[in-house]
Amino acid sequence: MMKKFLGISILLAISFIIVACGASGNEKSNKNESTNTEKQTSKEAQVNTLYGELTITSEKVNGSFYDSENRTKYIIDSEGNIKKIIDKSNKEQSPKKFMQNDAQKTKNISENVNKYHSKSLNKDYKVIQKKDVLIVVPYK
Repeated sequence: MMKKFLGISILLAISFIIVACGASGNEKSNKNESTNTEKQTSKEAQVNTLYGELTITSEKVNGSFYDSENRTKYIIDSEGNIKKIIDKSNKEQSPKKFMQNDAQKTKNISENVNKYHSKSLNKDYKVIQKKDVLIVVPYK
């Protein structure tokens, strides 16, 4: 009886070890897949930001889109990507709202003009701040 119990215990222990090793391998695989997905999406411009696609359904005015709720004008190119943003919301907003999340200020061009860079897109932004107007355009 004792040998039978010991045999069953050993089989159960081996089964638990095999299951645990298999789960660990799956976790590593899932982490790798998640990391690869993050890398792929981070190279794409976020929506409703400069270089990104406009998804806000707003009024079309003279070839651009105007978000009357936020008083923001989005000028798009022929492919539907945003090429200029003019924000007149009169709010103290960070220009980062209109850029890729990883964009960092890299240069102070003048008192009201700054350059930002997104490593994930490898693109630059020019931000102009005047009174109550914020303008975000590609840096050239």
